Amino acid sequence: MRQSLLLVTLGLLLATPVKSQVPVDCPPDLSVPVFLSVPQPCPNQPLHLQASACGPCVDLLGYTLESSGRIRIQAAMNLQNCIITTVCLPETLTVPLGLFAAGHHQIEIVIDGRITRSDSSTCAATRTQLVSFEVPLACGPPPGPLPHVDTIHIGPPAPCATCPPPEICPNLPIPFSIAGRFPDDCYQFRGLELLPNPIMSPLPQPPIARVIVAVNDCMGRPCSLGEIPWQAHAKLPGLPPGAYRMIVEVAEVSWCDTANVPTALYSTTVPFSVAPQCSLPPPSPNCFLADWRHDPGHFECDANIGPGSPAKLVFQINTGPALAGLQGRIALLPPALRVTQLRPIGSASGMQLAWQALPNGAQFVMFSDNGVLIPPTDPCPSNVPCGPLPVLEVTVSAIPGTLPPPLTLARMVELLASDSLGQAVHFCPTFAPVDMVARICGSDRVCDANGDGRVDLRDLVLMVRCLRHPATCPDSLAGRFDCNRDSVFTPDDVLCCARRILHGPLPSNLTPLPLANLRVQLGAPVETSGGFDQSLRVSGADLLAAARLSITLPSGVTLSGVELPGAPAGWLQLSEPGTSEALIGLIALSPDAAAEIDVLLHFNRAASASANAAIVISEAEFVDSEGQVVAPMAGVLGTPERTTVGLELSAARPNPFTRTTHFDLSLVSATDVQLGIYDLSGRLVAKLHRGQLTAGPHTFTWDGTRADGSRAADGVYFYRARAAGQVTARRLVLMRSR
Repeated sequence: MRQSLLLVTLGLLLATPVKSQVPVDCPPDLSVPVFLSVPQPCPNQPLHLQASACGPCVDLLGYTLESSGRIRIQAAMNLQNCIITTVCLPETLTVPLGLFAAGHHQIEIVIDGRITRSDSSTCAATRTQLVSFEVPLACGPPPGPLPHVDTIHIGPPAPCATCPPPEICPNLPIPFSIAGRFPDDCYQFRGLELLPNPIMSPLPQPPIARVIVAVNDCMGRPCSLGEIPWQAHAKLPGLPPGAYRMIVEVAEVSWCDTANVPTALYSTTVPFSVAPQCSLPPPSPNCFLADWRHDPGHFECDANIGPGSPAKLVFQINTGPALAGLQGRIALLPPALRVTQLRPIGSASGMQLAWQALPNGAQFVMFSDNGVLIPPTDPCPSNVPCGPLPVLEVTVSAIPGTLPPPLTLARMVELLASDSLGQAVHFCPTFAPVDMVARICGSDRVCDANGDGRVDLRDLVLMVRCLRHPATCPDSLAGRFDCNRDSVFTPDDVLCCARRILHGPLPSNLTPLPLANLRVQLGAPVETSGGFDQSLRVSGADLLAAARLSITLPSGVTLSGVELPGAPAGWLQLSEPGTSEALIGLIALSPDAAAEIDVLLHFNRAASASANAAIVISEAEFVDSEGQVVAPMAGVLGTPERTTVGLELSAARPNPFTRTTHFDLSLVSATDVQLGIYDLSGRLVAKLHRGQLTAGPHTFTWDGTRADGSRAADGVYFYRARAAGQVTARRLVLMRSR
């Protein structure tokens, strides 16, 4: 913070009498951008709150501690300075918080902002924010004077939060992990290098670990303030027993220097020791491994997000035994996004799911009540490779009225699994730490050709038009088209953006224009040696510029390939195979593209899959050459229509309860309904209804009695309803003994 300017300003304020004026309130969409964090919290060590902002746009003036524990931060923003600045001059304010025990904590912060507008008028912008942070049970030694680095760990990870870390075994690969955060998007993690150790020694020495960090010193744009976490892992060569000191470096390079020549180099040493001997227990067949699905071709991002364009993540599992239950918590860092939907997919699509949104993520319980289990993958029960099984799809959305941060980490924590007998299934031991983290990248306006904050088919149509006729597009769009960051707009950028757009559906509020001459027909499946083929014919394709299809796959069926037989002129196809959903994109690269195209879809079918399993085109989007959303007047032929009965469950009253509780089940239309009470393992406790119900609300009561007439024990239960393929569940708590 510019202290000299602050002292002069305060001196003038004290010396000059000013008539007291209460500024008017600012509009709701105008606030002072201040980022709040509690860096490196450790138990029983003094913590501090760090407020960060960008000067000269924002000045952090001071803070006040209220008796209630709330903290008020005074900040000023001059919009004229915000307009003329091209760099971010960091402003920081540190507030001491004192000691905190291990656990989850929240602090209420009030930002008292005074904003000077371009006409020199002022207004007051006050907002309240809850800052959440976790204090671990213990913290290791500080990693040393390395910028952007929070933690360095050498050796296998501890099996639990309170367990000591395992010994490092001699002559075996050694896991290495390093993590930290950047204050804004003017820093970029470019990689982790292992360099030869220059120390001359008769014994082998650990390599030098160098983190490459790019600094924006040449892009000529302002920095977007917001904490950006990063992490990296590597395996060090095995070492003989003994004590070692490993050199860890952070090399800062210019953003525009692709050769990564360091402009600044920071270094520290981290001690560790290799045990004389140790033995690892053999892997248990009764264990599992899990992680998010990652795209090896796009390691920077597992999903992209923007206003109105949510990110979808897929969590997958490899398991020895069949699993009947899965429980966990998804933590978002920073907590600037919201988890808006969870649904079981793939082999878990028949399981029940109960989840609850949290300020920094979500928690969930997935269980089986009908014999549907997540099948084992090792050994694989079929004659085709099983691979990791997708079991959970997580939708993460931006908070309305806000822009998502450049990078958000979605970390799966507190993961528990159980088999059909309710016995715990533990995570398999691994040499390298398994950090179940997915990377969600915020919209940086790349590929957003029309500038509406979304990335969808309409942007792709505009990109192709500009590629054909560059003179018709202003130079200001060039930065949005450079998807592969090579500073040149080529067809490669169109393909790069097309892969992003496969995950970006059109807004639901757009009304497509029906076209009588556009016809889309899904053909009948044709059996093959390993599965089946199915064709998709598009007639009137010359009316289109792009299309996007989302195909829902039944359990055991995977999309193995896509062809355009006969190579229709001017058309390009993109596809992304999956095990629960496959995405297909069609792009017209020339104005005289073929008017009729056939798309041949190749599917593999596992031995465990039903022979009658059918694919469903769940989404079909079409855009013409003018960016107008269109649709075939007859719909997509050959795809069954989805029906809904509007199944809803109200909150239980009371909840928790001691004797009886009541809730309502509402239907839009009459249908057969199954309603029951289930425990956390997915076992049926009491059946409340099975049969036909009319449309409208229906009230049900549970008195804590099991199906056999005995009293249910105190604890957490779920009341779940199933109707016409829809399932919904809510949680209730029985506390009779209290």
